[in-house]
Amino acid sequence: MGQSLAGRVGMLQLPPLSYEEAIQPEPDLTADEFMFRGGYPHLYDVSTPNDIYFHDNGLLNYLLGIHSAEELLNDPKRGDVFENLIISQTVKRYLNKNKDGELYFYRDTNQSEIDLVDATQRRSPTLIEIKSRMTPRPDFFRHLATVGEELGVPVDRRIVVYRGTENFTGKNGRYVTAERYLGR
Repeated sequence: MGQSLAGRVGMLQLPPLSYEEAIQPEPDLTADEFMFRGGYPHLYDVSTPNDIYFHDNGLLNYLLGIHSAEELLNDPKRGDVFENLIISQTVKRYLNKNKDGELYFYRDTNQSEIDLVDATQRRSPTLIEIKSRMTPRPDFFRHLATVGEELGVPVDRRIVVYRGTENFTGKNGRYVTAERYLGR
């Protein structure tokens, strides 16, 4: 049952720590370790109704049977867990500022998808693709370029968040490391 619930990642209403808060007492906490552990120092034992969605990566990994950051990095669900981390931290960033973020998933009739559209600033939305790879690749911008052009989103508001180590701007947008995106 736990694995079937973990496949329905979403919101669980517990007060988690954001990455920024979690690294205060642990400055050496990496984004990979945080992606595994989530925002809770310990897993909580909670009773869940039938339609619960999870928002914390530590709980998600527990239910997926992933027991360490090393195991997660070799797991086929790594991309899903990484995407959940970036999206959940974006939600928490707004919640911690007492704001409602306008966050969306985008898919058009051509099946072009954008992992996260942050339309909180309506006149200047940000398109975000989330990639769990360490090495940046030009094809990460495939959908960002076409959708960005269609929606009139400037190149500097098209972002690939990835697990690599370098932040830089390319002709189609910006590559931002997970650690930088998470506020480290």
